[in-house]
Amino acid sequence: MSLEKNLNNFKQNNPENLKDRKTLKEYFFKELIESRLIDSYKEVLSSVGFTESQQADFFKEISKLPSDQRKSVLALPWELKMRSLSFAKKEIDKGKMDIKKLIRNITMVAVDKNGFSVGYHTSKKDISPTEKYDPNARGVARSWIAKGTEKDHRDSDIPMAYFSKSYEDIYREKSPKYLYLVAPTKNSARYDGQWGRAASLDIIDKINLQEADQEVEARLKEYLENKKEESDKLAA
Repeated sequence: MSLEKNLNNFKQNNPENLKDRKTLKEYFFKELIESRLIDSYKEVLSSVGFTESQQADFFKEISKLPSDQRKSVLALPWELKMRSLSFAKKEIDKGKMDIKKLIRNITMVAVDKNGFSVGYHTSKKDISPTEKYDPNARGVARSWIAKGTEKDHRDSDIPMAYFSKSYEDIYREKSPKYLYLVAPTKNSARYDGQWGRAASLDIIDKINLQEADQEVEARLKEYLENKKEESDKLAA
């Protein structure tokens, strides 16, 4: 879908003034994140042996989900993707499962059981998955977690990990290098406005924060330049 068509759809569902740079940046950031979440699925699907045709069917079924359910499905943590997709590939090869049933199973885990959403946790620390070879998962089974490190008096001084729900509210103090896409659940996280916290956060993926900022600025610049060209043509 083209940038302009995406923005037109966004305008229909969001009455905010799109001349506002903050609103535009938020939109371009969410668009970037959704693309990264899809890529994260593609990487796992490929790694466990799904064919290109199976992957196409997989994303076709995801696209049919209601928006809120699709967001939760895309927020499935890396560890669960590795485990569930590895198992599903075996079942599909045996003829015991198809792509539609796989999506139903993932939706049940992501939406009904956990209520996953995407949060944004920043850190200077390069957090890597813990890896252990698992012969039942067609390779490496990974656990990828951001653990709480700062005691919070609101939670009896339990060390907590923090995340934001918007681009504008991303924590940038202490010059963090990494932006972790995390998957708080409906029961594990506590919220205060656009901020949330939990004792630990399952990681979906990792992005270089500076590169993400640069991409958002590039998309904003492209959009504004296109709008200026349109205005100039109309004025000519």
